[in-house]
Amino acid sequence: MDTTSARAQLRVESSAAGSPSAGLRSLPLHWQEKLLIGLVAGCLITLAWGLGGMAYWVQCTGLALAAASFVAALWPRTYFEPGRDFRLILWPRLLRFPLFWIGLIYVAFVVVQALNPAWRFMRSDQGWWIEPLEYATWLPHGVEGTPLLKMNAWRALTIHGTAWLLVCAIWVGFTRRKSARVLLWTIGISGVTLALLGLLQRLTGSTKMFWAWRPPFEYYFGTFLYKNHAGAYLNLIVATCAGLAWWHAERAHRRLQKSHPGMLLLFLALLTFAAVVFTFSRAAAALGLGLLLILAIGYAVRVSFRARGGTPPLVTSLMAVFFVGFLGLAAYSLNIEKVVDRFGLLFEEERTAAIEYRKQAAQAAIDMGKDSPWVGHGVGEFRYVFPRYQYQYPMIFTEGKRRLYWEFAHNDYAQLFAEAGWFGVVLAAATLIYLLMASVRQGVFSRPAKLALLGGPLVVLLHAAMDFPFGNPAILATTAALIVVTLRWTELEHGKGLTVNASR
Repeated sequence: MDTTSARAQLRVESSAAGSPSAGLRSLPLHWQEKLLIGLVAGCLITLAWGLGGMAYWVQCTGLALAAASFVAALWPRTYFEPGRDFRLILWPRLLRFPLFWIGLIYVAFVVVQALNPAWRFMRSDQGWWIEPLEYATWLPHGVEGTPLLKMNAWRALTIHGTAWLLVCAIWVGFTRRKSARVLLWTIGISGVTLALLGLLQRLTGSTKMFWAWRPPFEYYFGTFLYKNHAGAYLNLIVATCAGLAWWHAERAHRRLQKSHPGMLLLFLALLTFAAVVFTFSRAAAALGLGLLLILAIGYAVRVSFRARGGTPPLVTSLMAVFFVGFLGLAAYSLNIEKVVDRFGLLFEEERTAAIEYRKQAAQAAIDMGKDSPWVGHGVGEFRYVFPRYQYQYPMIFTEGKRRLYWEFAHNDYAQLFAEAGWFGVVLAAATLIYLLMASVRQGVFSRPAKLALLGGPLVVLLHAAMDFPFGNPAILATTAALIVVTLRWTELEHGKGLTVNASR
């Protein structure tokens, strides 16, 4: 057998329908890509089920799995076929990925902040404070000595680095549409299971997570310590299930199939939204309801303009009746009157104090950013510098004789400005602009199912203006993964070519 290698460039060609007709599509899913899917899914599931990723050991585990995913995505893949074998080299794709470079710049920025402290964290029996230090004023700055187990720049890098590595791994390593669908199904099933756990907790009136451990806060839901985080995360799952349901319905229509998993997925989306309501998160419930209404109207319009085929209207109607009946039974079993009363109380509170608290906290965070507008005061250091500005707003500084301590600004955009200044805002804006341009270029806006999938991340982006969902590692990583896997899936549907290294 001739073992001499001849290097050549092969290109996966596209068929007239716009999808690969040969090359990778004709081959079984490579075991390394299966491993990659498992690592990415394992990371996202670990973060969601591990207290929403808020524990440090969970964050370290997530970072390790994300790093392993990154390596698995870049590792060359050898395909063996009768009469030919070739290696798939994917690292050049990483170098052409703008978000890789944006993320690398961000990492370098945070490292410089951490190594150029403008304050030192001090502690005594009386409490803690920060003292000013001499520092290089022309460089980004941060705080020295802040506790890792609370939050600091290095822990923030652990959280943000996990999302960045996952994004790069998915974009580079996913070469098949099936990989995207498997990951989305896995995220959806895990999320629905988490929603069921939360509903069972509400049904049984349990005050312990997993009926075994009492969390430090009474407003937990499922595996999330904070109800608003649970609501935001479950909205991502609602959109994932709804988007997959729409995609399966469209495919069934094209293939004239009478049954498909879309009905099951729609049921799971509604069930998850019921869990969103029972988190008692006002913003999450309102945004989730708005998302479902928009998707329902969009699907009704879509169906009214297409030809006959697919699921018979009678079946769809019966399933709709079943869904409504199920939700009614669930509402009765879970004492919906208590939920309505609870929401009435919550909205009454919002009209009085809650909104004003958050407005003043966001304004204080903006004041903090204005003192160092270009580079902020240090990513991960908000809670240590914020009291210097918080005292100017008595409503959020003390409550009676008790000093109030703010770990987050309850507005992710204001906190981003406070921690990273305009430099961080520009990086975030560049990321969103790139994602928008990629969506337009790949025709996402002409694919309703993909738009439905992106509805979840959009809802979380809106939620971030009134809370801190991106302070939760599970939400941050899942949002990033959903956006990129949706764009990658759409790109693969276009049959984009892949340059591979072949040997024979």
